Amino acid sequence: MNGVLMSILALVMTWTVESKSAVTGGGEVPGCVDAIYSSSYQKNQVRAGDTAILVLSGTTGAKIEKVELSMRSNKSGGAGDITVATDGETKARMNGTFRDWTGSFSNEYRMLTVMNEPFMAGEELRIQIVGTANSLYVEKFVITYQPAPAYTVTLLCGSEVYSVLTETEGGAGVVLPTMEDRGDWLFRGWSESEFWTVYTKPEIIPAGVRVYMNSNTSLWSVWEWKKTAEERYVTDLQSGEYLYVDTYSNTAITGVPHDYIMDYATADATNPNQMYTFTFNASGDSAQICHTKTGTYIGYSSSGLTQTKSTWRVWHDGNKTALYATMNGKQYVFLPYYYDLHQNLHAALIQTDDLSKTTTALMAAMTEGEDVAYTCHPESGMDIVVPQADERETVVRFGLYEIHIRGGKKYLRLRQ
Repeated sequence: MNGVLMSILALVMTWTVESKSAVTGGGEVPGCVDAIYSSSYQKNQVRAGDTAILVLSGTTGAKIEKVELSMRSNKSGGAGDITVATDGETKARMNGTFRDWTGSFSNEYRMLTVMNEPFMAGEELRIQIVGTANSLYVEKFVITYQPAPAYTVTLLCGSEVYSVLTETEGGAGVVLPTMEDRGDWLFRGWSESEFWTVYTKPEIIPAGVRVYMNSNTSLWSVWEWKKTAEERYVTDLQSGEYLYVDTYSNTAITGVPHDYIMDYATADATNPNQMYTFTFNASGDSAQICHTKTGTYIGYSSSGLTQTKSTWRVWHDGNKTALYATMNGKQYVFLPYYYDLHQNLHAALIQTDDLSKTTTALMAAMTEGEDVAYTCHPESGMDIVVPQADERETVVRFGLYEIHIRGGKKYLRLRQ
């Protein structure tokens, strides 16, 4: 019964060599399968040291039952090494002379069976002929197969089914859709496993890509919450690691002083070159600054910014923070983003009469488990809320989880 069923389901596709870089398909060729043929010599002749290769892509899940080649040789010679492989794994190999394979050399095409032990194909099926003696000629590649079944992927958003996608035919794959952001949760792609709230980036399959399945499967949407730049601006001055930024241009100082100026870059709270250790005095009106990565202090002189241990004065109001120095009765503010007289941009020490006009701030460096979270369940009510200074928070721990109670709301988190 199984043998009868197999013969009913088995299909045949034939690839005929047309030139040294082209074949044409015949028989039952799946719509998802593409072919690339290349010969290192002429159209279909394989001399000693030459190679002819047929590569089929889009074969995932097909059951290959037999591979045959229509070949001939010279009248008195011709030998080679023939391999059949899928995704780099050799499934069949035949080497020797044409006479070994057929009983005699011949310039008439004969059908050679390279393999008839069934195997499941991966995304790529490769048939390769390497010549070892002059000469072999290949006319056709004939592949008997059972098509892959059309699989279904169920797309879930939290516990609800968002969509069900089924391949148009076995091995065709499906293209993953995108979803609209949900409030503070930003859609980032799809996951092969379900999770609640995690603080390290999971493996994500981007929307818009075509995925191939070996069985019916489920994927979960992945959502990211990220603390905004404004939410990272420091309102309570405490010694720690920060970026010194210009909020108007979203730039930050980077590296250490050179030639009495400093470089700037787009603010990136994860970039170690933009992170500086600030040590404030008890009243928070002065600080010393050190480039965390190199241990180099950031200071000043009458000429500008220097690699010295200086005490900066600090002006602070709400989420604005400015570093400045007073020299010879004048105030000089440290600006991360400044056009000089030659219209060059850099960070510099600039004279000012009104610190309240500053657009500078301290930005908290990105810390894992605090600034970014990921979930498959944006509907679960696990809002990520930045604690306000006047809010008291109660934490109740149970097992791997914590319940955070703040402002009359409860938030579930995975314990770190």
